[in-house]
Amino acid sequence: MTKVLFYIEDILKEGVSREQIEDFTPAYGMEVKEMTDSYVDMDITPNRPDLFGFAGYMRALKHFYGMKKPDLDRYKVLSTDAYSIEVNPNTRALRPFIVGLVAKNLKLDDNRLRYLINFTDTLAESIGRSRRRVAIGVHDLDKIEWPLRYEAVNDATIKPLNLNKEVSLKELPEITEQGKRYGSIHKDKYLVLRDRSKVIAAIPIINSYYTKVTESTRSVFIDLNGDNLELLQSLAALVAAELIDYGAEIYSVRSTYKNRAIVSPVFERRSIRIKYTQIDKTLGHYVKVDETIDLLNKMGYSAYRYGNFVMCSIPPYRIDVIDNQDVLEDIAIALGYNNINPLEIKSSGSGLLSDETDLYNKITEIMIGYGFTQVMNTYLTNEKILFENMLRDTNRDNIIMVEEPKEGSFTTLRDTAIPQLLVSLKSSEGAKLPIKLFEVGKVFYKKNDTIYEEDVVAGVIESNKTNYIEIKAYVEGLMKLLGFNYKLRASKHSSFIDGRAADLLNESSEVVGVFGEIHPQVLLNFSLFEAVTAFEIKLFSKAIR
Repeated sequence: MTKVLFYIEDILKEGVSREQIEDFTPAYGMEVKEMTDSYVDMDITPNRPDLFGFAGYMRALKHFYGMKKPDLDRYKVLSTDAYSIEVNPNTRALRPFIVGLVAKNLKLDDNRLRYLINFTDTLAESIGRSRRRVAIGVHDLDKIEWPLRYEAVNDATIKPLNLNKEVSLKELPEITEQGKRYGSIHKDKYLVLRDRSKVIAAIPIINSYYTKVTESTRSVFIDLNGDNLELLQSLAALVAAELIDYGAEIYSVRSTYKNRAIVSPVFERRSIRIKYTQIDKTLGHYVKVDETIDLLNKMGYSAYRYGNFVMCSIPPYRIDVIDNQDVLEDIAIALGYNNINPLEIKSSGSGLLSDETDLYNKITEIMIGYGFTQVMNTYLTNEKILFENMLRDTNRDNIIMVEEPKEGSFTTLRDTAIPQLLVSLKSSEGAKLPIKLFEVGKVFYKKNDTIYEEDVVAGVIESNKTNYIEIKAYVEGLMKLLGFNYKLRASKHSSFIDGRAADLLNESSEVVGVFGEIHPQVLLNFSLFEAVTAFEIKLFSKAIR
């Protein structure tokens, strides 16, 4: 959940009552933590980032209670060539993409300014993973000399927010709170956004004092930067919609790269078609045609009947809506889960744990006893993590690709669990060493046009003292406690240090696992700076297609 706070006086000005807030928020599966005479403090589910902002929350609430009809035509971008960003190719290795938008005719009182800053900060902290994937900057448009340049530099000077002097970028981690928190994201170089005379942002750390936004600001420029262009464009549309509901006009910004130009924001026109029988089948509840249209309008969709289907136009700020299931979930929310009668689950027998589950439980008990912490990673990853970061140049043809991926970070099914455990180690940065993590999960690969699903156990240790002997002791202990017979032989695995890794062989001399000391270049690729040992052992394998 993500914490948001709005002031009661602003809510009442919108014609919304306290009772409506108390009823509406839980209906969406969220929680009102505290409501006082001054403010309401809520936990908002991260899959509804449009509700992080005051305007977006009020918009959804008014749709829900019929106080406002969906009007998707109000969300539009005015095209202009006045605002452009030149992107230096040297940003590619750090944070390659930047998009922007301009909002004019804003009316920002103290609370609305606070809402705007909190909204962009919350997006960067939650969806942006504490600015590691996305950072967002808000600037006073009238203080900027266009065009802008986005580039990586060894050093530069900036006059940071709330600090009335020019300082070196290298000083930011020492003299600003933002520098202490975000200064380590890009260690070797610094990313800056400049206008014609000054640095207006040290990305992703802090903005410049020169472009500070105040209550008197009437026009803003907002930059969004990160490693996934599709995500940045979605968030730009989300922020633009929030500002439109503040009464602003939105103008486009052009980002120019070496071989192309990107214009943002884009309010993509998307529609989803749902068959009426699918609604009844999914909900287990009959919903009349006209009622379905009303329920979708209640959730902010523009909907109409199309033969045996209902056509839904997706609002540009609903970046969480991917397919039919998301729309069906909204219909259920609008209908009210309490109004859907549960169906009896009929069973002719009692449940027993499978052999696989018994083995999983035993492995988990052993590994926790060894002092490891269990993690559960997604089965989706990408080729960079699986191959480039791991120094692997074989078996690329055996991985399973995701068709039309929605996220650049999730383009393949993993064929090994160790890379994501290394990512988990990086996420545990700052924790006391040693860090010992393990996972019992699945990996996938194809061979001769057959797709295989494999259950594995994998583990990693990060410590300045861990070595081959330590990880070997854990692996051999696990194998003996599980009653597995095995043999060892020297491994030539590119992800491990040569001479400090071994393969596990079963009774048929088939390779069923590997363990050893991770190669130093692999550690650098994952931004890990202590020694790491790892293992991975196959448990079950079966063809699934």
